[in-house]
Amino acid sequence: MAEIKQFNSFPVSYCRLSDDFLNQRVLAEYYHHDMPSEPSISVLGVLTDVFISNDDDGYINLRFENGTDISFKKENYLTNISNEEVVFTSKYDSETYCIITIQ
Repeated sequence: MAEIKQFNSFPVSYCRLSDDFLNQRVLAEYYHHDMPSEPSISVLGVLTDVFISNDDDGYINLRFENGTDISFKKENYLTNISNEEVVFTSKYDSETYCIITIQ
């Protein structure tokens, strides 16, 4: 993964997800430092809902048509838009991140 110079705010990533990814077939791949060369978790499906909370616990929650939910809390993740992808990167481990793309 290339070095990121600037991270966007959660509202910017939320807008991208809700405007461009909603009701699209989406792939979310979560990479963990234990296995950095392949995703630990992959979710492929239609993204049916995107929620944001702007309170102190701020988070973005993604819901897929198969019932799978994925959440990212501001206290744990930074977010960035890279090309056509939305990326959430752990604040505590540079080798733990999630890449979300339209398929």
